Amino acid sequence: MKNHTRFNRFQRLSTQATIGISFLLALITLPLYAVKVAEKTDYTDFSVYYRAALRMKLGDWSQIYSLRDGASPFRYSPIFLPFFRPFAELGLPAAQLAWYFLQFSCFGLGFYFIYLTLSTFQAPKKTLKTKSPSLLITCISFLFVLRFCLDTFTIGQVSSLMFLGFTVGLYAWVVRLPILFSIGLLIPTLFKIGPGFLFGVFASSRFKEKQKGILATLSVIGVCGLTSSLFLGSWSLIRDLWRSWTEIVLKDSQYYDASHYGSQSLKSFLLRSMNSGWITPQTAQSIYLFLAFFVCGGILIFWLSRRPRSYFGRGLFYSTGIFAYLWLMPETFKYSLTPLAIPVALILAGFARNSRRGIAPGIRQTHAMSLIALGFGILTLSLAGKDIIGDTLFFGFQIHSLPFLATILLAIEIFRLAWTESVPATGLAAFVRSALEAISPMRKQLGPWASLPLPLIHRELRASLLLPIPLNASLLLDKDLTSKIITETYDLLKSQEPKGSQSSFEIILIVYGDRISLLHPTYQTLLLAAQGKKEIRILQYEEHNGRASALRAGFL
Repeated sequence: MKNHTRFNRFQRLSTQATIGISFLLALITLPLYAVKVAEKTDYTDFSVYYRAALRMKLGDWSQIYSLRDGASPFRYSPIFLPFFRPFAELGLPAAQLAWYFLQFSCFGLGFYFIYLTLSTFQAPKKTLKTKSPSLLITCISFLFVLRFCLDTFTIGQVSSLMFLGFTVGLYAWVVRLPILFSIGLLIPTLFKIGPGFLFGVFASSRFKEKQKGILATLSVIGVCGLTSSLFLGSWSLIRDLWRSWTEIVLKDSQYYDASHYGSQSLKSFLLRSMNSGWITPQTAQSIYLFLAFFVCGGILIFWLSRRPRSYFGRGLFYSTGIFAYLWLMPETFKYSLTPLAIPVALILAGFARNSRRGIAPGIRQTHAMSLIALGFGILTLSLAGKDIIGDTLFFGFQIHSLPFLATILLAIEIFRLAWTESVPATGLAAFVRSALEAISPMRKQLGPWASLPLPLIHRELRASLLLPIPLNASLLLDKDLTSKIITETYDLLKSQEPKGSQSSFEIILIVYGDRISLLHPTYQTLLLAAQGKKEIRILQYEEHNGRASALRAGFL
C-alpha cells in the first residue's frame, strides 16, 4: 500500500514538473529568441520574404520570382503575395521581430489545437469519469519538437504557420468539421503543395462529409485566388507571376542540392547513398519513384479500405498522411519536422487509453514499439543538437539519416495503432467475402460454430441474456427506450439476487452492423447503461453478416 501511494505521488509530481517545465521553457523562449532574432543580421528565410515584399512595394514585379537570386529565390505561390506585402512597410529589424511574434503565436495556437484534439478522445463525462492527461501529453509533444521550433525562429521559416494549419486540420477532422478542416489544411498546402495529400483522408469518411469538404476546399481556394487577383490587379501580371512561380518550383533541384546532410527526406537519403557510391543515379531515381508510389498508394488504399471507429482513430488516420508529406518532400530540414508533434501526441494518447480499457477496447497489445519509437526519436531528433552531442555525433547522425529512420519508426507505430482503432470498410468487406466464397465454396457452409468457444468462467449462471443491437446508418434506435430496457432488465435480475452473493446472471450486448464506432450515439447509450455494472458486457461483431450471425457469435 505504501509503495502504491509513493508511486502515485511520484507520478503526480512528475506530471506537474513536466507541465511546469514546458510552460517555463515557453516563457523563457519568448524574450530570449526575440533578442536573438533582433540581433541577427546574416541570412534568414524571412529576409527572402522581406525582399519579395520590398520588390512589390517598388513595383519590381518581374524580379519577385528570379533564378538570379541563387539558392534562395522566393518559392511561394502568388496567392501569398498580399500576406507578405505589409512587412515592407517596416524596417528589416522591426519586420523580423513582427514575424517572430507571429511565429510564436502560431506555435502556441497549434499546441492549443492539439490539446483540444486530445480532449475529444475522452469518453463523455457521463460515461466514464477519468482524469484527462491531455495537457501532459501536449506538453510532452511540445518538448519533443521544441528544438525544431527554435530552429524555425532562428531561420525565420513559415513552418509555424504550416504547423498551425496542420493542427487546425487535425482538430477539425477529428470532430467532423469539414469546412474548418479544409481551411486549416489549405494553409500548409498552398505553401508547400505536398500537404495537400492529406485531403485524401476524406476517402475514409461519409459521403456528406466528403461533399462538404470538397465544396469548402474549392470555396477557400476561390476566395484566396480572388483576393490575390484583386491585389495584383492586372491579368497579364497574374499570368506572368504564376508562370515564374511554376518555373521556380520545377527547377528546384537546379538551385539547391537535396543531398545536403541536414535534409531528412527520402530523396535526400537516396542522394547521399548515391554520393557514397552505394547506388547509381538511375537506381536512386527508380527507388524514389517506386517508394513514392508505394507510400502514397498504400496510404490511400488504407484510407479506402478501413474506417476509424473513434475520435482517436480519426486522429491516427490523419497522422498517417503527415509522414507521406515529410518523406516525399525534396528537402525535409529540422524546421519541417514540427508536425511530428501530432503523431507523438497520438502515440502518447495510446498509452493513456490503454490504461482505461473501457475507452479503448481494441488496444490490447503492449507498447514496446511505442517506447522504442519515442525513445529513438528523442535521442536522434529532440536531443541531437550540436550543442548537446557535439559535432562528431551530430554530423554522423545527419549524414547517416538517423532522423529519417526515427520518422519511419514513429510511422510504423502510428499505422499499427490506426489499424487497431479501425474496422474494414463495409463495401470492401463484402467484396472480399464474396471473393473468398467464390474461391472456396465450402466457406459458405462455415459459421461462428466452426470455432471453439472460449473457456467458460467456472460459476453457475441462472440467466444469460443476449441482446443484438444494430448499429446501421439507416437505423437509429431510440436512446431513451434502449437505455430503459437494459436498465429495467438489469434491475429485475439484480433484485432476485441474495444480498452479498456473487452475481448469477449476465447481459451480453452484441453490437453489429456497418457503423460500429464509439462515436455512434447508440454505442454511447450502451456504454452509459453498462457503467459500473460488471454483469453487462458489450461484444462487437464486425463481420457484417446480419442479426442471426451476430446472435450466434454472442451465444458462442
